[in-house]
Amino acid sequence: MITKNTVFVLGAGASVPYKYPTGKELLNEILHDSLNTEALELYKKLGFEQVYVEKFIETLRRADPESVDAFLEYQSRYREIGKIVIARTII
Repeated sequence: MITKNTVFVLGAGASVPYKYPTGKELLNEILHDSLNTEALELYKKLGFEQVYVEKFIETLRRADPESVDAFLEYQSRYREIGKIVIARTII
């Protein structure tokens, strides 16, 4: 039995049995679906210009990272939109 406050850090694969995507699957969903009309309307309502979102997606595509998180680690200018795109995709 654990008697101290404990934090468990699990990799993305731990959520796969619960129907959440792996890092690579999430990346592919984002690249495929983030520029549709519904998504762009949401981003616009949240204050992001379409050209900025398009630049984010194009930069993400060209970087070809293992995951969106890996991309955002080094592309701090896209962290805010990246978090929103991830949340929208998972929801």
